[in-house]
Amino acid sequence: MLEAIPKIKDDTIIDLLEAEAPELELITSLIDDTKKLIMIPHANLEWVERWEKSLNIKPQTKDLDERKRYLTTVLTSKVKISSETLEEITENFTGVQARVKVRNSTVFISFLGAIPKAEFNRYNNYIRQLIPAHLGIQLVIDAPMQQTLYTAAIASYSYKIIKFKGGK
Repeated sequence: MLEAIPKIKDDTIIDLLEAEAPELELITSLIDDTKKLIMIPHANLEWVERWEKSLNIKPQTKDLDERKRYLTTVLTSKVKISSETLEEITENFTGVQARVKVRNSTVFISFLGAIPKAEFNRYNNYIRQLIPAHLGIQLVIDAPMQQTLYTAAIASYSYKIIKFKGGK
């Protein structure tokens, strides 16, 4: 942390900053954890209840995953889908930047960074709910992954493997 600030010659100030560094790192970590919990796929019960309260939704089940899926459906039905919104949603969901293009009824999403396989699978399931069924989807990873993974394209009601890209 101290590398981020200019050189300080006064040892008492350096000692003070070094003493406060663990607290600042803890606060930063708590903020990052909270930001992650706000995203519905990562939300715990408390945050799902907050989302339901803010949207005036009464839960119909106690199953947390079902409640998350319902919230996702409610929110995505209110979102106008465009390349820009898909890029923003992708970055918010995965933490990885992406390029999104639509050509010939196919949505092309290229990730510009590494993404763990489990995170990719969650994103893949989410994005398929978000994009209208009549559009095909092609997902491409432009960075090494933590586990080997294939990418696939979905055309309306058919499943075709189109490209293999591996990680380590």
